[in-house]
Amino acid sequence: MSNIWPGFVATHTLPSSVAQQSQREARRMARKLQAERRRRSLWVVVALVVGAVIGSMFSKAHSQSVPVPPTVVKVGAGDTVWSIAKRYPRSGVTTGARMHQILKANPALGSTLYSGDTVVIPAR
Repeated sequence: MSNIWPGFVATHTLPSSVAQQSQREARRMARKLQAERRRRSLWVVVALVVGAVIGSMFSKAHSQSVPVPPTVVKVGAGDTVWSIAKRYPRSGVTTGARMHQILKANPALGSTLYSGDTVVIPAR
């Protein structure tokens, strides 16, 4: 290398330090972006958890706050527990299972029904 001015030595340190500085700046921006993404993800998770908790509270409160009273039926001539179970079905429950629900709700009910007896039909 030749010196253009006396006492001046030409070096190439300036471009490499500028490149290092831009690399540091790029890494710093990448870390900032990652931190921002983590914060956003955390907020989304918190919002989902809070929404699930609040939703479950309202669904429980709604299902518990609407009591359905049982139906009381007067037995007619020729009625059986099976015919009453068929007359008062419940969705998703077979007639046999409904008959067992009726028998469980009426422990004093015998195997024979008499005209004029009252039978409690459970709502649930």
